[in-house]
Amino acid sequence: MKKIYKHTSQAFIALGILLFTTSCGSDDKNDTPNEILQGLWRLTEVKAPIIADTSETTDTTITYPDSDGVQPYIRFNASTYDYFEVTTADTTIQETGNYTLANNEITILSSSEPAKNYGYTISGRQLIMIEKKDNGEITYFAEKVVGDPFMPETPADDEDTDNPDEEAPTGCAKYHDRNAVEGSSLNPTLIPTGELIAGTLYDVEGRNGHVARYYLQVTPGKAFRIHVREISTDYKDIISQLQYTTLSITDAYATDQYILNTNIETVGQSLLIKFDLFSTSSCLYIEFFSYQKEVAFKFEVENLSGTEE
Repeated sequence: MKKIYKHTSQAFIALGILLFTTSCGSDDKNDTPNEILQGLWRLTEVKAPIIADTSETTDTTITYPDSDGVQPYIRFNASTYDYFEVTTADTTIQETGNYTLANNEITILSSSEPAKNYGYTISGRQLIMIEKKDNGEITYFAEKVVGDPFMPETPADDEDTDNPDEEAPTGCAKYHDRNAVEGSSLNPTLIPTGELIAGTLYDVEGRNGHVARYYLQVTPGKAFRIHVREISTDYKDIISQLQYTTLSITDAYATDQYILNTNIETVGQSLLIKFDLFSTSSCLYIEFFSYQKEVAFKFEVENLSGTEE
């Protein structure tokens, strides 16, 4: 594998591999360890006393994407794995090999490295792995990605033959409820970058509030800026403690892990509120929520990477 990021690439390979040492203690007795392990995982953090095989000590914690925009991923298949790093320039470094699971350990069989064993724990979508070294322990953290944005789309097996002209949803939209109101939490509205979007919040069934949700199909590892241009309301129907509009951004349709989650208390028609972020999957979801009904807003998503989405 080409060593583009010399000080971290070896650690990334081990990291990603560790990440996928999934828990064998699932409550579902029909799930095998390999079935739980299979899928795409995104490395979020590494804690270690020394990074790379040198005597030079560095910061003991690295978070991803890092300052260079590098985001490591690993995909586990039935018995093989693929490791790669995504950058804002779409550069990837790849490593492939085999793996086995036994006794709460995963053994990685790489074509370029000796076999390695790692322990693990898993809670929800997070994996925590520990590798024991002579000078301490390296701890790896990863999050499971909903779907796999790096795999090519395949035709759906359950395509509706009664309506052959109706295309089956692909990409992010394949997880949406097309029977729900467009623009709601269950059926977000697709928007482009570089255009001013105007909207009003919807009533939320079974929830004391109002919401509008949007999504973009993007390239992982790209930089974006969210501009909030307007929030128009007088908050006359709610108490002062709830007089705000929440902006939430996630990388998956169904997740409780936020890229951004903030309350905006300022109102007006000429706002200059902005937030910068990196996409970590091929989906970017943007949601506005308020306890006040009929809140109007305008926003724009700017692509800072210079390529059209």
